Amino acid sequence: NILLDEKGNIQIIDFGLSKWLSLGQKTTTICGTLQYIAPEVLSVRPYDHRVDWWSLGILMYACLFGEYPVSATKDHLSMANK
Repeated sequence: NILLDEKGNIQIIDFGLSKWLSLGQKTTTICGTLQYIAPEVLSVRPYDHRVDWWSLGILMYACLFGEYPVSATKDHLSMANK
C-alpha cells in the first residue's frame, strides 16, 4: 500500500504478506489487489521479484491515465483469462 500525505510525501506500508526471496528463489503465494497482480501470479505459476515491477508499472499507468490498463473483473480466474 502506498500513502501520500498533504505535503506530497510517499509512505509505503503493510508488509504483512511480503516475502524475502533469495536470488533465483520463487514463490507461489497468491495475494494482492486484483488490478495490480501479475499474470503469472493469477495463473498460479511460481514467480519472483519481477512481479513487483509489473505492479509498479500498473501503478504508474493508473497515476498517468486515471484508470487501469485492464478493467477489473469480480474474481482472479476471470482476470487471469484477460
